[in-house]
Amino acid sequence: MMRSALPVRALRTAAATARNPAPRTTAVRHTFATSNDDAPSPGTQVHPLPADATGRIALSLFPKSGPAHAVVGWTRTPTSNGTDLRPADFAENPAFVAHLHKVLKDHAHEDGDLVALAKHQKIGWMHVADQRNPPPWGRIPDPDDIIGSVQLDGEGQIRAHSYQPMPTHRIVSNHGLFQLSPFLHEKLVQSFGSK
Repeated sequence: MMRSALPVRALRTAAATARNPAPRTTAVRHTFATSNDDAPSPGTQVHPLPADATGRIALSLFPKSGPAHAVVGWTRTPTSNGTDLRPADFAENPAFVAHLHKVLKDHAHEDGDLVALAKHQKIGWMHVADQRNPPPWGRIPDPDDIIGSVQLDGEGQIRAHSYQPMPTHRIVSNHGLFQLSPFLHEKLVQSFGSK
């Protein structure tokens, strides 16, 4: 009789696995459906404004001069759409960042995507992830990609105005410019119209 080179314990484990294989897991990335498959995915669109005397180019949410806090930040590198931005070439506008967090505090609890995730998590604090680099389902985003967190009430509801900013979030990371969900992006753009 020929003996196996594997220990008996390993053989038993292999046999048990063959009888009851572990379920396969697949990383699911969050995507947003659009009515037109050829349409670009939602994202933050910025418009370069003319360079100032020091050569810095302001990147604004508006194509022409708008409110000062609509300037996302400054770069010395021309950009076509914000995806080619790199952290080393970018300086964020603190007034814009403060305004962004105010909008999220006012509206994060109304976002349908976050409401659905809250029903799943039920309790504790839930991260508001930057959509430029969404984590696989059930995983925590990279610290640069956590915009903030909202508190859940224990029954799967987001406590209104409980949003807290995450100090490690970067407006521009190695994955490009920040991106909000379509709902929060719309609220951000609308917030400048009322100023």
